[in-house]
Amino acid sequence: MKKTGGFTFIEIIVAVTLFSFVTTIAFTIFSKFSSQSVKGTSMLDSTAVSNKAYNLIQQDMLVAKRFEVREANNNPISQVDADFFNGDNAAMENENCRLIIELSDGSNIKYYQQDNSLVRETSERKENIGSDRIQKVNFLPVRNGKNEETKLFDMLFVTIEAYPETEKRDEQHKTIKIDFFAAAPL
Repeated sequence: MKKTGGFTFIEIIVAVTLFSFVTTIAFTIFSKFSSQSVKGTSMLDSTAVSNKAYNLIQQDMLVAKRFEVREANNNPISQVDADFFNGDNAAMENENCRLIIELSDGSNIKYYQQDNSLVRETSERKENIGSDRIQKVNFLPVRNGKNEETKLFDMLFVTIEAYPETEKRDEQHKTIKIDFFAAAPL
């Protein structure tokens, strides 16, 4: 019997199996890469919102004559001593509080959370930072030294949590939280 050209059934089964195996591996790698790309983009987006708020607060504090933090009912929030910041006790919840920065010309800049936005308000304009993307903003005034008379420097401890620009709140779309100190000039 003469052999004709072509593939045997076994050769075709082996080829299809190898092709399926390689395709499965390629799809798995691509899927993981795509997932990491979405996660990275989401984190960059949240970080950009937090960084904008961070930069504005730091710039305003650099030109501040003084600052104060007030509760929602307009009562001042008293300062805590700097030695309060030992380990995990650094964050204090001051929900719906307002930061008021007084400038040397007598004007004020106010920061407060309104819904899911951080508002920066001056006499000329009102700016929403991270519109619908700010989960939480906390301001905590801090002083160096336990004695009321001893104020070597005043600081502000700020916590900002920002959502990524997405409706999803899952493992790939996490909230970014930043904590920082801002100091008024001496």
